[in-house]
Amino acid sequence: MGERKAVTNKMAATYRRGTRAEKAVILDQLCALTGWHRDHARARLRQAGEIRVVRVRTPRTPTYSPRVLSALELTWRVTRAPAGKRLAPMLPVLVSLLRRDGELDLSDDEAALLCQMSAATIDRRLKGARVLLELRGKKVIKRHDRAKTPLQRLIDAGILSPAKQGARTKTRNALHPVQLQREIARLCRQLEHVTLEKTIVPQRAVNRAFKANF
Repeated sequence: MGERKAVTNKMAATYRRGTRAEKAVILDQLCALTGWHRDHARARLRQAGEIRVVRVRTPRTPTYSPRVLSALELTWRVTRAPAGKRLAPMLPVLVSLLRRDGELDLSDDEAALLCQMSAATIDRRLKGARVLLELRGKKVIKRHDRAKTPLQRLIDAGILSPAKQGARTKTRNALHPVQLQREIARLCRQLEHVTLEKTIVPQRAVNRAFKANF
């Protein structure tokens, strides 16, 4: 298509200045090169080089508001980043549960609009969020926080007073994991030994009348 347009633009200036016979020759040459009909080739030669007034396109009102798109990304993250064709069937149930628990602040119309979103639209709207995931082959590597113990996460949250932080840190430092594991193993063996000693083996009933006959 680009080559046809270039040839047409090149012949258009000569076509405008030419006589009737010259225009007929130019039309024959253009039809032979492009395979167009003479009427179509004549119209393209007349349109070539004309300045067209381009009107500014009126922007279309967005179908999905930022609140709906934010809720979509939340549901996508809750379900561990599935594809649109897998997330779309789950949206009606998932949105109702998240609204019930107060995780989504959506009106009824916004929730209905989110549940009706197609799989292709979901993938298109989540294209920016997927940049945070590094794709390597068929594996998805997700970014997680640095590994921490429950006590470290509790201290980083800032909900403990300095006194409580010091007390829990002191308790943690007093623990010896290896020694504690050995003590638990010893107690388990002791409990197993006591259980076996208290187990009563039932005796087999003997028919005394049958034994007396022999």
